[in-house]
Amino acid sequence: MRHRWNAILCDLSLTLCLAAAVLWIVLPSNDVAYSFFLGRDPTYFLFRTPGAVGLSIESDSSLKKNPDSTGDANWDFIGFGYLRDSVHSNCRFWNIRVPLWFLVVVFAVLPIAWAVQAFRRRIKGTPRRGFALN
Repeated sequence: MRHRWNAILCDLSLTLCLAAAVLWIVLPSNDVAYSFFLGRDPTYFLFRTPGAVGLSIESDSSLKKNPDSTGDANWDFIGFGYLRDSVHSNCRFWNIRVPLWFLVVVFAVLPIAWAVQAFRRRIKGTPRRGFALN
């Protein structure tokens, strides 16, 4: 059973790695936003910028509950980004951005580890199930 879960996680990780690589390399680099709603407030958006994907959260009630705490912030570091803004609209929003190269690396770790383990097993000649059929 454990081997089956490892295989499922490895397949899922490889699929996500390939999807992130396709988004990073193949698709055009236009800014695109996709919205989905999990209730009235806040509203969640997935977005894609050139070389990155992100999550944006927009909330009207957060600004109404605490209007004095604007505390806007903006930082960007090697493709990672964070933005909190409440000045330009009547709501508060947060953007969190992750570079696609980082997702490719993270999702490639498990398939690479599986391939290295399979390669070492094959070189040693160790049977997979622990018994030899000689």
